[in-house]
Amino acid sequence: MGSLLNPGQPVVTVISAAIEITIPVEEAKVGSVKEGQSVTMTSPALPGVSLEGKINAVTPSGDTRNRSFTARVRLVKPDTRLRPGMFVNTSIATEERANAIVVNRESIILTNGKSQLFVVGAGNKVESRAVKVGLSTGTLVEVLEGVSAGDKVIVTGVEDLRDGQVVTPVSK
Repeated sequence: MGSLLNPGQPVVTVISAAIEITIPVEEAKVGSVKEGQSVTMTSPALPGVSLEGKINAVTPSGDTRNRSFTARVRLVKPDTRLRPGMFVNTSIATEERANAIVVNRESIILTNGKSQLFVVGAGNKVESRAVKVGLSTGTLVEVLEGVSAGDKVIVTGVEDLRDGQVVTPVSK
């Protein structure tokens, strides 16, 4: 069987597989966001999935209400599970440093406005170290001063630690 079409009635509807994602960019960071830059995205709707995209445009004027600009991102490999209206968390690498020392953000605590972390020293004794931090992502922080490559940084339970306390490391 079938049906008759009337003049002007669509035969098929073509839906583009390309997905464009709009993301806000803080006013202070818009100068370091450029077309072609890589963007890594995750979505609560797609646990464990990391999506890659490229910035294909940044609006020339900002939103004065929230001091942000809009960047449009196109997915490198579109994922059909991502749908219009879904939310994504994004990360844009605006600067890279080779051979940087990075630690988990959870390991750094602020005391009187100064950053510090704890390392496992000789005899498995805790040592606090004042650190100077640099670039950061959502989970990692660059440490410019205060620790060296190979130091055993304590990541969890740092709020309750004190200098000289003996600990048992669970991994290297």
